[in-house]
Amino acid sequence: MIVKYAAYALYNLLVLAFDLLWLLYMNTYWNELFIPKRLSLGYGMEMLYRFFVANIESGLIVFLVYLLNKKFAAYFLKERGENLPVWSAVGSIGLVLIFTAIAFYTIYRQGR
Repeated sequence: MIVKYAAYALYNLLVLAFDLLWLLYMNTYWNELFIPKRLSLGYGMEMLYRFFVANIESGLIVFLVYLLNKKFAAYFLKERGENLPVWSAVGSIGLVLIFTAIAFYTIYRQGR
């Protein structure tokens, strides 16, 4: 049973790493397409908009991972409760918010 929980944890860590790399890629190449030029009131506002867009993207990814975790927990771990997938999603969202806040603050400070 411990091996199954270790596999679940490793899977979630790999998905979290993919999520963070995906956010960096999207912020570098694609997020400027989602922000209209008329909303750019300066560098600080652009960073704030990019931060919100990145967190919305991350939320969608975490929601999809939550659905996969729910199936994984029900099938492999034989847990019918919602606790494990919910806490995995909450932890992922918390880590992604901290990462994006630090990353965007660093980008903002370097760009000023």
